Amino acid sequence: MTKHFIVIFLLVIFSFTKTEKSYAIEHEKSLSSNLSDEGNKLLSKGQFSAAINVWQKVLEQDPDNANANFKMGMCYFNSIDEQPKALFYFKKAIKNLSLKYDFFNTMEMAAPYDALYFLGNTYLIMEQSDSALMMFFKYDDLFAGNPPIPVEKVIRNCINAKNALKNPRDITLKNPGKNVNTSFSETNPVITLDNSVMFFSTRRASKEGNKQISNVTGKLDEDIYITQKDASGRWETSVPFKWNTNKDEAPLCISADGLTLYFYMEKKGQKDIFQSNYIDKVWSQPKPVSEINSSSNETGVSVSSDGKYLYFCSDREGGNGKNDIYQCIKSGKKWGKPKNLGTSINTSFSEVSPFINPNGKTLFFSTNGYADGIGGFDIFYSELKDDGTWTKPESMGFPINTTRDDYNYYIIGGGTRYYSTIREDANGYDIFKIEGGGFDIENIDATGQVVTLTKEMSVTDVLEVEKTVEKEVEVVETIETTVEVIREVEKIDVEKEKQKMDSLMTLARNEAQTEKQKFEAEKVRAEADRIKAEADIKTAEADKLKADAEIKKADADKAKSDAEKAKADATKATADAAKAKSDAVIAAAQKAKDDLAKAKAELEIKKVEASTAKVNSLKTQAEATKAKSEEAKAKSEVDKLKLTTDKAKADENVLQLKNQLAETEKPKYEALKAQADAAKAKAEADKLKSQELLVAAQKAKDDAVIAKVEVAKANAEAKASVAQKAKDDADKAKADAEIKKAEALEIQSNTIKVKAEADKAKADEMKTKAEADKAKADESALQLKNKLAETEKPKYEALKIQTEATKTKAEADKLKLQDKLVAAQKAKDDAVIAKSETTKANAEILKAKAEIAVADKAKADAAKADADAKKAQAMADKAKADAEAKQAQLEILKLQPPKK
Repeated sequence: MTKHFIVIFLLVIFSFTKTEKSYAIEHEKSLSSNLSDEGNKLLSKGQFSAAINVWQKVLEQDPDNANANFKMGMCYFNSIDEQPKALFYFKKAIKNLSLKYDFFNTMEMAAPYDALYFLGNTYLIMEQSDSALMMFFKYDDLFAGNPPIPVEKVIRNCINAKNALKNPRDITLKNPGKNVNTSFSETNPVITLDNSVMFFSTRRASKEGNKQISNVTGKLDEDIYITQKDASGRWETSVPFKWNTNKDEAPLCISADGLTLYFYMEKKGQKDIFQSNYIDKVWSQPKPVSEINSSSNETGVSVSSDGKYLYFCSDREGGNGKNDIYQCIKSGKKWGKPKNLGTSINTSFSEVSPFINPNGKTLFFSTNGYADGIGGFDIFYSELKDDGTWTKPESMGFPINTTRDDYNYYIIGGGTRYYSTIREDANGYDIFKIEGGGFDIENIDATGQVVTLTKEMSVTDVLEVEKTVEKEVEVVETIETTVEVIREVEKIDVEKEKQKMDSLMTLARNEAQTEKQKFEAEKVRAEADRIKAEADIKTAEADKLKADAEIKKADADKAKSDAEKAKADATKATADAAKAKSDAVIAAAQKAKDDLAKAKAELEIKKVEASTAKVNSLKTQAEATKAKSEEAKAKSEVDKLKLTTDKAKADENVLQLKNQLAETEKPKYEALKAQADAAKAKAEADKLKSQELLVAAQKAKDDAVIAKVEVAKANAEAKASVAQKAKDDADKAKADAEIKKAEALEIQSNTIKVKAEADKAKADEMKTKAEADKAKADESALQLKNKLAETEKPKYEALKIQTEATKTKAEADKLKLQDKLVAAQKAKDDAVIAKSETTKANAEILKAKAEIAVADKAKADAAKADADAKKAQAMADKAKADAEAKQAQLEILKLQPPKK
């Protein structure tokens, strides 16, 4: 951000005059600005979870700050599973919107108009489609149908969501239980074909407590867990995968033989595909699938049951959107070069979680790029045709798809299906099994009543379903009339919905008109600012002319100063000549003085030489005295040597006495040593005994704990057994009731079938008669139509001309609207130019002030130079006077020399 140092400097000076209260306010603003800067940096890095704490502190200081509310909303909007929390903040943010919004301005108090778009998406996530449509229409109209973020797709998503909620598929979602799902997030179900072992990813806490919380998601890292079914078909307690790390891992696919697991693993902030093989009942150390990994992220893989084709998703460069799906074909033991599936599958948005059906022909994936979706990531599928191209992707429908993100569709033997989704009663993502409502993926029945599973089931299952379908076909034919009635009702509902939508669009456009009026007011205000800026520029120009005049005056003063300085220099030269003459006289006097001093010095030297001779005589006497001292010292050394010899003899006598004493005391020492060793041995024995007692005590304590645990476990198993038996009895009673209900329905169905056959025969008779009546009516209608055509032809021609005129008017209106848009853009550009001119004027003013300051400085320098010249003149006059005084003294000395 550009810093205006002069303005800041003036503000700093001004701040010293503020009261204690105003200082506290400024200090609080400074803290808020620092927090905003930190929050902006975190958002720029995509660390949304870490940014929440920062923006929360900003909102504690200023709850109505629209910018802070918008950015807090964006943090939750980009979370894994907390998007609904964004609603509160976006609703507050749209109360203060600005077209001049600056994301990085730490003092920004308004929110961008894009907040309307994100509020609409949040409404859609919460299945409030009408409110979402209102926001999208309002956002679209504010920008005359060309908003910064396109809204066509999300508007379609809203309409699809409204219709989907009214026509759900007949399916049931079954929770696999607490051994799979927890209060944390569980995703990426990968199941062996025999439905006996499940791998999945979870963000649950580990027993070791060594998992990290991500700054991006605010959640614990993902780990792979494994569970298998017990004899009763229930999933057992899940256990962590051997090769989990302190980063993210998630399973993606397992081979048809169940011996090769593919998963992604995060390393250095990048996710790549790895594989591990099941050898000797142990999963081998993971190895990267180097043929598909890149410097980007690879987060999804699926391998065909024959092992020849691999599909994966990646956000690498060169794709159609953020994430695309690619295909590799096996070549020998390696995978061939990745091939993008192209625009028939991939969009400009993201396609992830690919899964290839065991039949090798049907590809399932999640995408947020299709207008046919109902919001967020939805599950779609496409069929591989014989010519190698893919059919148009189709949605799996509601409630498999929701307005939130749905991922990881996975099919195994028997048509069993699992996927990951968020439900209203869940804290986050959970894994669900889809039961019922199967369908032929080549022909999805929109009513969800009678469909087949031929693409998802084994051959045996298909035969069973076909038998059931044959029995149901006749029943379906009997309810065709009912279906027709329902369709008529749906048409009426559609008309009502259209009227309601028109009302919503009118309301949204009215609000948009209000916003346009605000925009026009801003435009007028900008024009006023521009006029004011022009006036300020003229004022600045006048000030600049005045400053130029001041500068010229300063230049004239400087020229005058230079002339006076030249005069001072001439005076100084005269003074220097006089000084040189005076220096010559002083030098002669100094030489006479130096000669006298030299004679005195020579006399002093002779005196010193006499003193030196006397000193040398005294030195000779001292050396004689030193010789005598050396002789006495030598005699002292002899006496010292004799004393040392006597001491050595005494030491030898003492050593002999010590040896004699040691021989006498040796038996007593040996006895004391034996006594000490015995005491040491006893201490070691006591220590060993104490350790054995401690071990025994600890073992007794552990046995008591184990016994207590075993008793608790036995009690728990007994309670579980009783509870399980009660549950089994209840399930059996429920099953018996269902069987009786099914038998009753079968009897009822047979009755309906007999009645339907009779009705069908009667209907056939009526149909024959109706066909004859229809043929007759068609003939009459044709004659009437021909006659009417002749009559209506002039009217049609007139209507055609009128239509052409209307079309021409519409084109003219369109051009007129475009002119208005151009004019609005020009006004916007003029406002920007006005702001630029204002900035330029401020710069000119600052420049003029700087030039005035330069002129003032030049004037001050001239005054100083004048003062210096006057001072130099005074010093020259003084030097001249001193020289003349000395000259006078010399003249006096010549006339009256001093007496000797």
